Amino acid sequence: MATTETQQRFVTDLDAWRDHVREWLEANAPTRDRDETPNALGGEHGEEMGSAAEKARIQRSKEFQKKLYEAGLAGITVDKDFGGQGLTPQHEAIFRQEASKYSLPTAPFGLGLGLGLPTILAHGTPEQNKRYVPPLLAGEELAPDLVAGEWIINGQKVWTSGAHNSDLGYGVFRTDPDLPKHRGLTYFLVDLHTKGVTVRPLRQITGDAQFNEVFFDDVHVPDFNRLGDVNDGWRVALTTLMYERMMIGGGGGGGGNQRRRAGRDEGALMRLARQVGAVDDPELRDRVIDLFVQQRILRLLGQRMVIDAKGRPPGPEFSMMKLLGARIGAAVTELAVNLPGPAGIAWEDDDSIGRRWTQSLLASRSGKIAGGTDEVMLNILGERVLGLPQDPRPDKELPFREVKVGRVTQ
Repeated sequence: MATTETQQRFVTDLDAWRDHVREWLEANAPTRDRDETPNALGGEHGEEMGSAAEKARIQRSKEFQKKLYEAGLAGITVDKDFGGQGLTPQHEAIFRQEASKYSLPTAPFGLGLGLGLPTILAHGTPEQNKRYVPPLLAGEELAPDLVAGEWIINGQKVWTSGAHNSDLGYGVFRTDPDLPKHRGLTYFLVDLHTKGVTVRPLRQITGDAQFNEVFFDDVHVPDFNRLGDVNDGWRVALTTLMYERMMIGGGGGGGGNQRRRAGRDEGALMRLARQVGAVDDPELRDRVIDLFVQQRILRLLGQRMVIDAKGRPPGPEFSMMKLLGARIGAAVTELAVNLPGPAGIAWEDDDSIGRRWTQSLLASRSGKIAGGTDEVMLNILGERVLGLPQDPRPDKELPFREVKVGRVTQ
C-alpha cells in the first residue's frame, strides 16, 4: 500500500498522481496487443471452461490485482477504513485514462469491482464492508454479475457472467410472495462454494462459455450476508443495475479492460480502415470518422458524469450512457466486418482480422440485453429523466403470487 505521506501528497497534486500511475503502469502493466481478441471476461475466444489455460489466466489476474492493491491503485475512491485510498473521482479518471493504454489482466474482476463492490459500500453495514471490500480489492475473492439464524435459498439464475470462477455471488431473492413484485425481495451475498450451489456453463454464439446458469438447492445463507432490509432488496438491486449501466456505457467499472473490447477501442476501427485500405473510399472514411467521434464523445461524457456525481451512486441518466454505448458498439462492429470485404465473414483460423471482428460483432449483441434492453433504457429515460407518464401496469400492486406471468390459463 502507498504510504500515508505519499497518499496525502496525491490528494492535492493530481500531476504527481498521474506521474505515479504512469510510472507504475510502465513498470508493471502488459502493453496492449492491438490484434488481441479478448472475450467479455478477458480470456481468449475458444478458451474452455475449467481448462488449464483458464485457471492460469485467473491466477495471473489475481496476482496482478494484488499488485495493484499493494501499489495503492485499487479502490481509489473507496474509504480508507475499508482498504481503499480515499481519493476523488478525478484520481480514478486519471488512472483509467492511463490504464487504457495498457492491457491490464484484470477483466475477471470487472463485475465484482464494478457492480458488487459499490453495492456493498452503498448498502452494507460497517462490519460487512470490512469483511467483503478488502478481499475484493486485493483480488482474493472473485464475484460475478449477481444475525438471527439463516436463510434457505432455492431457485435458479441464468446469464451469470464468470460464475464458474467466482467465490461470491450477489442478487435478489423473493422472501415474501404476498407483497407486490417489486417488494418482497431481499438482497443477499452468497458464497458460491456453499453446498447446494451448482454452476452450469452456457455456450454462446461466439463459441465461448463465460456465462452460466446457477442453481440453488436448499442453500444456507447466514443473515449476516443480507444487504439492506428484508423485503427491500429491489432498492439495493437498483444500485447494482445503475453501476452496471454505467460500466457498459463506458462510464466506469473494470478500469481500462472494458475498452479492450473491439467495439470500445476508439482507434481500432480507424486502424482497421487504414490496414485494409478503406480510408481511400470517401464514403467509408466518413463512416469511420463519424463512429470515432461518437466513441470519443461517449467516453468524455462518461468521464464528466462520473466526476459530476462526486461519488454519489449513478442515477437514471446513466441509462443514456448504457443505451448509447450498446448502440455505438454494435454499429462499430457492423461496419468493421464489412471493411475487409469477403474476408470479414469468410476467414481462416489464423486470420486475426476476420476472427477478431466477427467475434466482436457476435458478442456486441449481448450489450443490447445486458443491464437492461434498449427498450427498457428508453422507458427509464422517458419516465425518470423526461418525466413522461408511465406505461399502464395493472399488476403493479398485486401480490406476487397473483401475478399472471408465463402461466397458461384455461
